[in-house]
Amino acid sequence: MTTTMFRTHLPALLLAIIVGFILVLPAIAAKIRYGIDFSSPLNIRIQDEFFYFARIRDVIDGYPTIGNAYLWEHKAKPPSPVFLGEWLVAQPIKWFGGEVVAWGVLYDFILPALISLITYVGLFAATKLRWLSLLGTIFLLLSFSPSDFTRVVSPQFNFLFWLSLFLLSYLLTREIQDSRRRWLLVLAAALNFGALFYIYTYYWTFYLVFFAIFALMAVLRGEHAAAINSGAIVAGGSLIAIPYFFIMLRALRLPEYAETLRRIGMIETHFPSGIAIVIPALALLIAYAVFRRLGWISWDREALFLASGVLAAAMVANQH
Repeated sequence: MTTTMFRTHLPALLLAIIVGFILVLPAIAAKIRYGIDFSSPLNIRIQDEFFYFARIRDVIDGYPTIGNAYLWEHKAKPPSPVFLGEWLVAQPIKWFGGEVVAWGVLYDFILPALISLITYVGLFAATKLRWLSLLGTIFLLLSFSPSDFTRVVSPQFNFLFWLSLFLLSYLLTREIQDSRRRWLLVLAAALNFGALFYIYTYYWTFYLVFFAIFALMAVLRGEHAAAINSGAIVAGGSLIAIPYFFIMLRALRLPEYAETLRRIGMIETHFPSGIAIVIPALALLIAYAVFRRLGWISWDREALFLASGVLAAAMVANQH
């Protein structure tokens, strides 16, 4: 069975390898053609990575909660509420040694390949169509700007948590009758949701809205077990997130907090940039309504779950 499954999904594995190779190819070409070492800052292709690598370096240097990644005098300040991604990425570097930028090149291969595999698994779980799952994975990983998935911490590493929570939550829509499997999935999803608070702000806020919409729509349809699952995930994840809110409150009291947010545009509206999310979401909902009207698809629990995700994406598009 394992051999058959491997052969069946071999194209997905090959696609993951290709995706990873494409993203690491510039560093390999620079090494071969110009002799540029993998640890060279020239392999930092996006300005955001200077920030991420500084935070990773801070973790390696013994400041795991990253009070300030640039100034030694401010290491004792309240830590950043979002630090788990950098902390986890830093651990292999601490164990095996090496330069942060060189590890970034390695991560450029490994992490997008993992994203590709998990994306394929999620799409296949929803569609049961290999060709459609492959096309969806190609669209996500290769149709956007090449820079979208070249940042090691976000989105490369952080997005793995978003994808895994989506997969766990989707599998729960099928595991309603088997109580043991159901609660194991709920526990795993709650742990994942709780971790998102320390991983990336926009991911936990999305899932909070997502689960709220899905639970409400499930109750209206009489799908009480599905609503309980969502409520249990949110409750469990929120317990894990309690320290996050204490850390955030300490950070809010910093005199430079508001000015920092203002300078990086975090307290200004991002509308109409969110149109890039709202319009596709609206198109998907219209397409679903048309297909439902034609009788091509049914309004079952899984469809309810996916529609809730589309609505949540549109609602939180301009959250900051």
